[in-house]
Amino acid sequence: MRHIMFRSFLALLVVVVTGLGVPAHAEDEALALMRKGDAWHRLPQERVRSRLMLQDQGGAQRMRQVEFITLDGEGRGDRLRVRFLQPADVKGTTLLSLQAPDANGGDDQWLYLPSFRKTRRVGQAELGDRFVGTDLFFEDLKRREVEDYRYRMLGSEAVDGQDCYLIEATPSAPQVVKESPYGKTHLWLRKDNLFTVRVRAFDRKLQPLKEMRMGQIRKVAGAAWRADETTVIDVQRKHRTVLTVDQRQTEFTLAPDTFSQHAMSGE
Repeated sequence: MRHIMFRSFLALLVVVVTGLGVPAHAEDEALALMRKGDAWHRLPQERVRSRLMLQDQGGAQRMRQVEFITLDGEGRGDRLRVRFLQPADVKGTTLLSLQAPDANGGDDQWLYLPSFRKTRRVGQAELGDRFVGTDLFFEDLKRREVEDYRYRMLGSEAVDGQDCYLIEATPSAPQVVKESPYGKTHLWLRKDNLFTVRVRAFDRKLQPLKEMRMGQIRKVAGAAWRADETTVIDVQRKHRTVLTVDQRQTEFTLAPDTFSQHAMSGE
């Protein structure tokens, strides 16, 4: 997410668009860029601890501390665990997102709520729900594949002084069309490193829904780049979530049960 979890965010896509009249070579070029960027920015594993600030329309702010752990499944399906560390009212709340090892299996998300001491499966109808009061949907924390979407090149635009490809994504996988709360997505990829620095997501009625802006971008390992600050703006409810990275690890030892359901309630 890959741009940590944001590899999943970049699959904020969806909706079938017809009659666009896009040359086939433009679609091929956009798909090739998306595939290359996905390969460049993947890491075998990653642990990130972040401050998470929620700001409502009136300017009131709430702070959270959260940990993200991702694992590239290498044919066994990717894994993501999100756990809130602070404050007390959300501490221990944990999401487990498991990708099936093949296209025929079902992907699963599980949510542990410490106040109820209960783990439950996140249903398809909940993918458009906000995750623990943030501007992230459960969909945003679900792994999607590049090949799940169809792409077209819209042109080039500068973002923060960097020349970027502007690409529109629409779904091709029936399951994504069925599940996702998004209508379509525009992605800005830096031309020098193919890192996505801005995302604009639309709802199913093709109305603007969210914007995501990546800042403090740096190379972390090999060809992989990351953003140390990400702002997610819900333009419809005028609310924002800002994630600021405090610690990032790409080499560490994972406990065997890190991505198991029974470990979700652990400290």
